[in-house]
Amino acid sequence: MIIASDYDLTFDRLPSEDKDSVDFIITGNQFTEYQRMYDDGVKIPIFFNPGKTELMDIVMHKAEILSKTKAGIFYEDQKIQANLLKVMVPSCKIILIGGQK
Repeated sequence: MIIASDYDLTFDRLPSEDKDSVDFIITGNQFTEYQRMYDDGVKIPIFFNPGKTELMDIVMHKAEILSKTKAGIFYEDQKIQANLLKVMVPSCKIILIGGQK
């Protein structure tokens, strides 16, 4: 099963065993954040946001990647994004981490 995760306030909160099973990150961050993520030690592929910063654009980006990769699990920290992704990608189990707004 393919497992993916959001980055900020999500990937770093995962227990080590869950973090080790993540195949790639899908982030709402733009590529300009690459250096920070690299410095944080991320060693797995990262799908960056193509540049739009509105909530629905970010969620559409994540949904598109989850669908194309046929991911089975996605970790997300923002409740509204998690709820939208559950509707947009029903084949993927969306797991809310931390329970932010």
